[in-house]
Amino acid sequence: MKRADCSGAVIRLDVATNAPYNMESERERNVIGCRIKEGRHRIGMNLDAFCEHLKDYGVSVGRGGLSKWETGATIPNA
Repeated sequence: MKRADCSGAVIRLDVATNAPYNMESERERNVIGCRIKEGRHRIGMNLDAFCEHLKDYGVSVGRGGLSKWETGATIPNA
């Protein structure tokens, strides 16, 4: 499986257009994973610390699961 590259990428969100939502395109670009990774880096947390932080919001995920989200191997359940 090809992994999306989040390094320095600008994730374009098409919210201003009337284009229909395209889940496959968003998944290919790993939009969710990149946003998670960017947010974690912005607040300066490692994977373990961020997993603990997410527990405060009712999200129970381990280090391996979070890593898979960030790389696009899996996506979080809503």
